[in-house]
Amino acid sequence: MACGLLDEREFGIIHVEVTNRALFDQLSNPLEFKKGWIVIADAQGRVLTNVTDSVKVDNIKALPYLQDVYAAGQGWYSTKINGKQSMVVYQTNRLGWKIITVVSQQELWQKLQLIKNGAIAVSVLFVVLTIAVLSSFGLRIKNRLNSLVRSMRRVRDGDLGLTVKVYDKDEVADLEEEFNTMSLRLKQSLGEIAEARSAAETEKLKLLQAQINPHFLYNTLALVKSMAIDVGSAEIGRTIDALAKFFRLALNRGGDILPFREELEHVRAYLDIHESRFPGRLTTIFEIEEETLSCEIIKITLQPIIENALLHAFIRTGGRGTLHIRARLQDDMLCITITDNGSGMIPEQVKDLLEKAEGAKHRMGFGIYNVNERLQRQYRNAYRMTIQSKPDEGTSIGLFIPQQVSQIAVAI
Repeated sequence: MACGLLDEREFGIIHVEVTNRALFDQLSNPLEFKKGWIVIADAQGRVLTNVTDSVKVDNIKALPYLQDVYAAGQGWYSTKINGKQSMVVYQTNRLGWKIITVVSQQELWQKLQLIKNGAIAVSVLFVVLTIAVLSSFGLRIKNRLNSLVRSMRRVRDGDLGLTVKVYDKDEVADLEEEFNTMSLRLKQSLGEIAEARSAAETEKLKLLQAQINPHFLYNTLALVKSMAIDVGSAEIGRTIDALAKFFRLALNRGGDILPFREELEHVRAYLDIHESRFPGRLTTIFEIEEETLSCEIIKITLQPIIENALLHAFIRTGGRGTLHIRARLQDDMLCITITDNGSGMIPEQVKDLLEKAEGAKHRMGFGIYNVNERLQRQYRNAYRMTIQSKPDEGTSIGLFIPQQVSQIAVAI
């Protein structure tokens, strides 16, 4: 009820006085035009406020150059005031009041020129700073690239393993990192090449020295054979002939590849020597297809496998046993099988023969491992070896050697 009485009764009037400048100060232009002024008038032209007080008038309709402001709600036009060209800008609010701004065009253009000059100065400063920054950046990039080029020339001249400092994480840094990687890898590669060349020179020297030994060996064997014939020992003479043939085929005039026919002759020479040492203990069966004789094979492939069988497969029988050697040509593949009826092996021993150079204790199986490695290096994945063995049931070793030229890799 108290609120209702308060709303219906009048208690008094509050009178507030505010200066025009305080009320309309926000209308003043921050540029402070000296030859311009702002006036607010009502719909009848009566002046409500004259902000700059530069013109003393009570009704703007009395001023000829301001009468056009009532022709429209808002707009602007150019007119002469006191002989000077000026611009009049006006706008009407919701109360019908006119807010009129009068500015001297000369002063306006001066202010605009100041703004223009300021904008030009800022633009020039920005361009100068941009050029300075780009020049500094470009000079830095140029110096880094020049340093990189100098380092490349030093590497070219033999300073291997040289590296440069990597700056930041930009595109030039990628070049610097790639250069460092290339330089280090080049040093490593040249080191490996130097080691390989040194090893090759050593092997070449050994080969030259080894060329002397066969002639000495053949002459010595010929002398021993003559001595054996002089004393009437034909058996010794035959053994010496087999030994000479064995070494002649093994040397193969320095070549690594020979026809399968000569490889078989080499094996037979080795078996003849074994027969001379242990007569009647070993039975050898050859099943060789005629078309395999012209196939190619790495020299000294079969002899290590046969020697391994003689040394280990028949150890429980005092060297007595049977060897079965088969060879056939199938799908451009020379298939060789060497089978013995010896003591055989457990699976772990078979695995060791193919994966470890030591094979088993006392170098058992080293010859087989060596043969497998040589054939893999020569023929790569086109070649394979199989080993089938069971304790007390013997061992069968299979070699599958490609005969197509396109499948054979160049030996290194």
